[in-house]
Amino acid sequence: MTDPNVPMDRKKIQKGTGIAGNVATTLTVPAGERWFLTNVTVILTTDATVKNRNAQIFTRDSAATTIFKNASNSVAASQTNVDKYFIYGLSSTGVSYNALGYNVLDPTDDLYITIYNGEAGDSYDYLVEYLKVEI
Repeated sequence: MTDPNVPMDRKKIQKGTGIAGNVATTLTVPAGERWFLTNVTVILTTDATVKNRNAQIFTRDSAATTIFKNASNSVAASQTNVDKYFIYGLSSTGVSYNALGYNVLDPTDDLYITIYNGEAGDSYDYLVEYLKVEI
């Protein structure tokens, strides 16, 4: 049961598909909102370039100072549709299912998704799930 004194909207989901592996994604919290992150999924497909990649997520303040960072385990060359998850309540790092930490983002804070060692020929999709609190 939710507290009627806490204004909270429904669960929100943002998705992106087909993003080049050498391009980062920034999702910025708009004015009048606060986000409580619950899940981030990154699905990575790599090209044949021989080097390992990993999905990384950061939460940052309005000055782009890192608040939180975690990275998945490595994905080798020519792997397709490799799922990496960052989930609230977990405590792991460097694996397929990773910690998301306790991240409540204020207006102008952001979630930054990047592929370490990502190549232009790689691609990734993401799904971000959060609870939006109106302020």
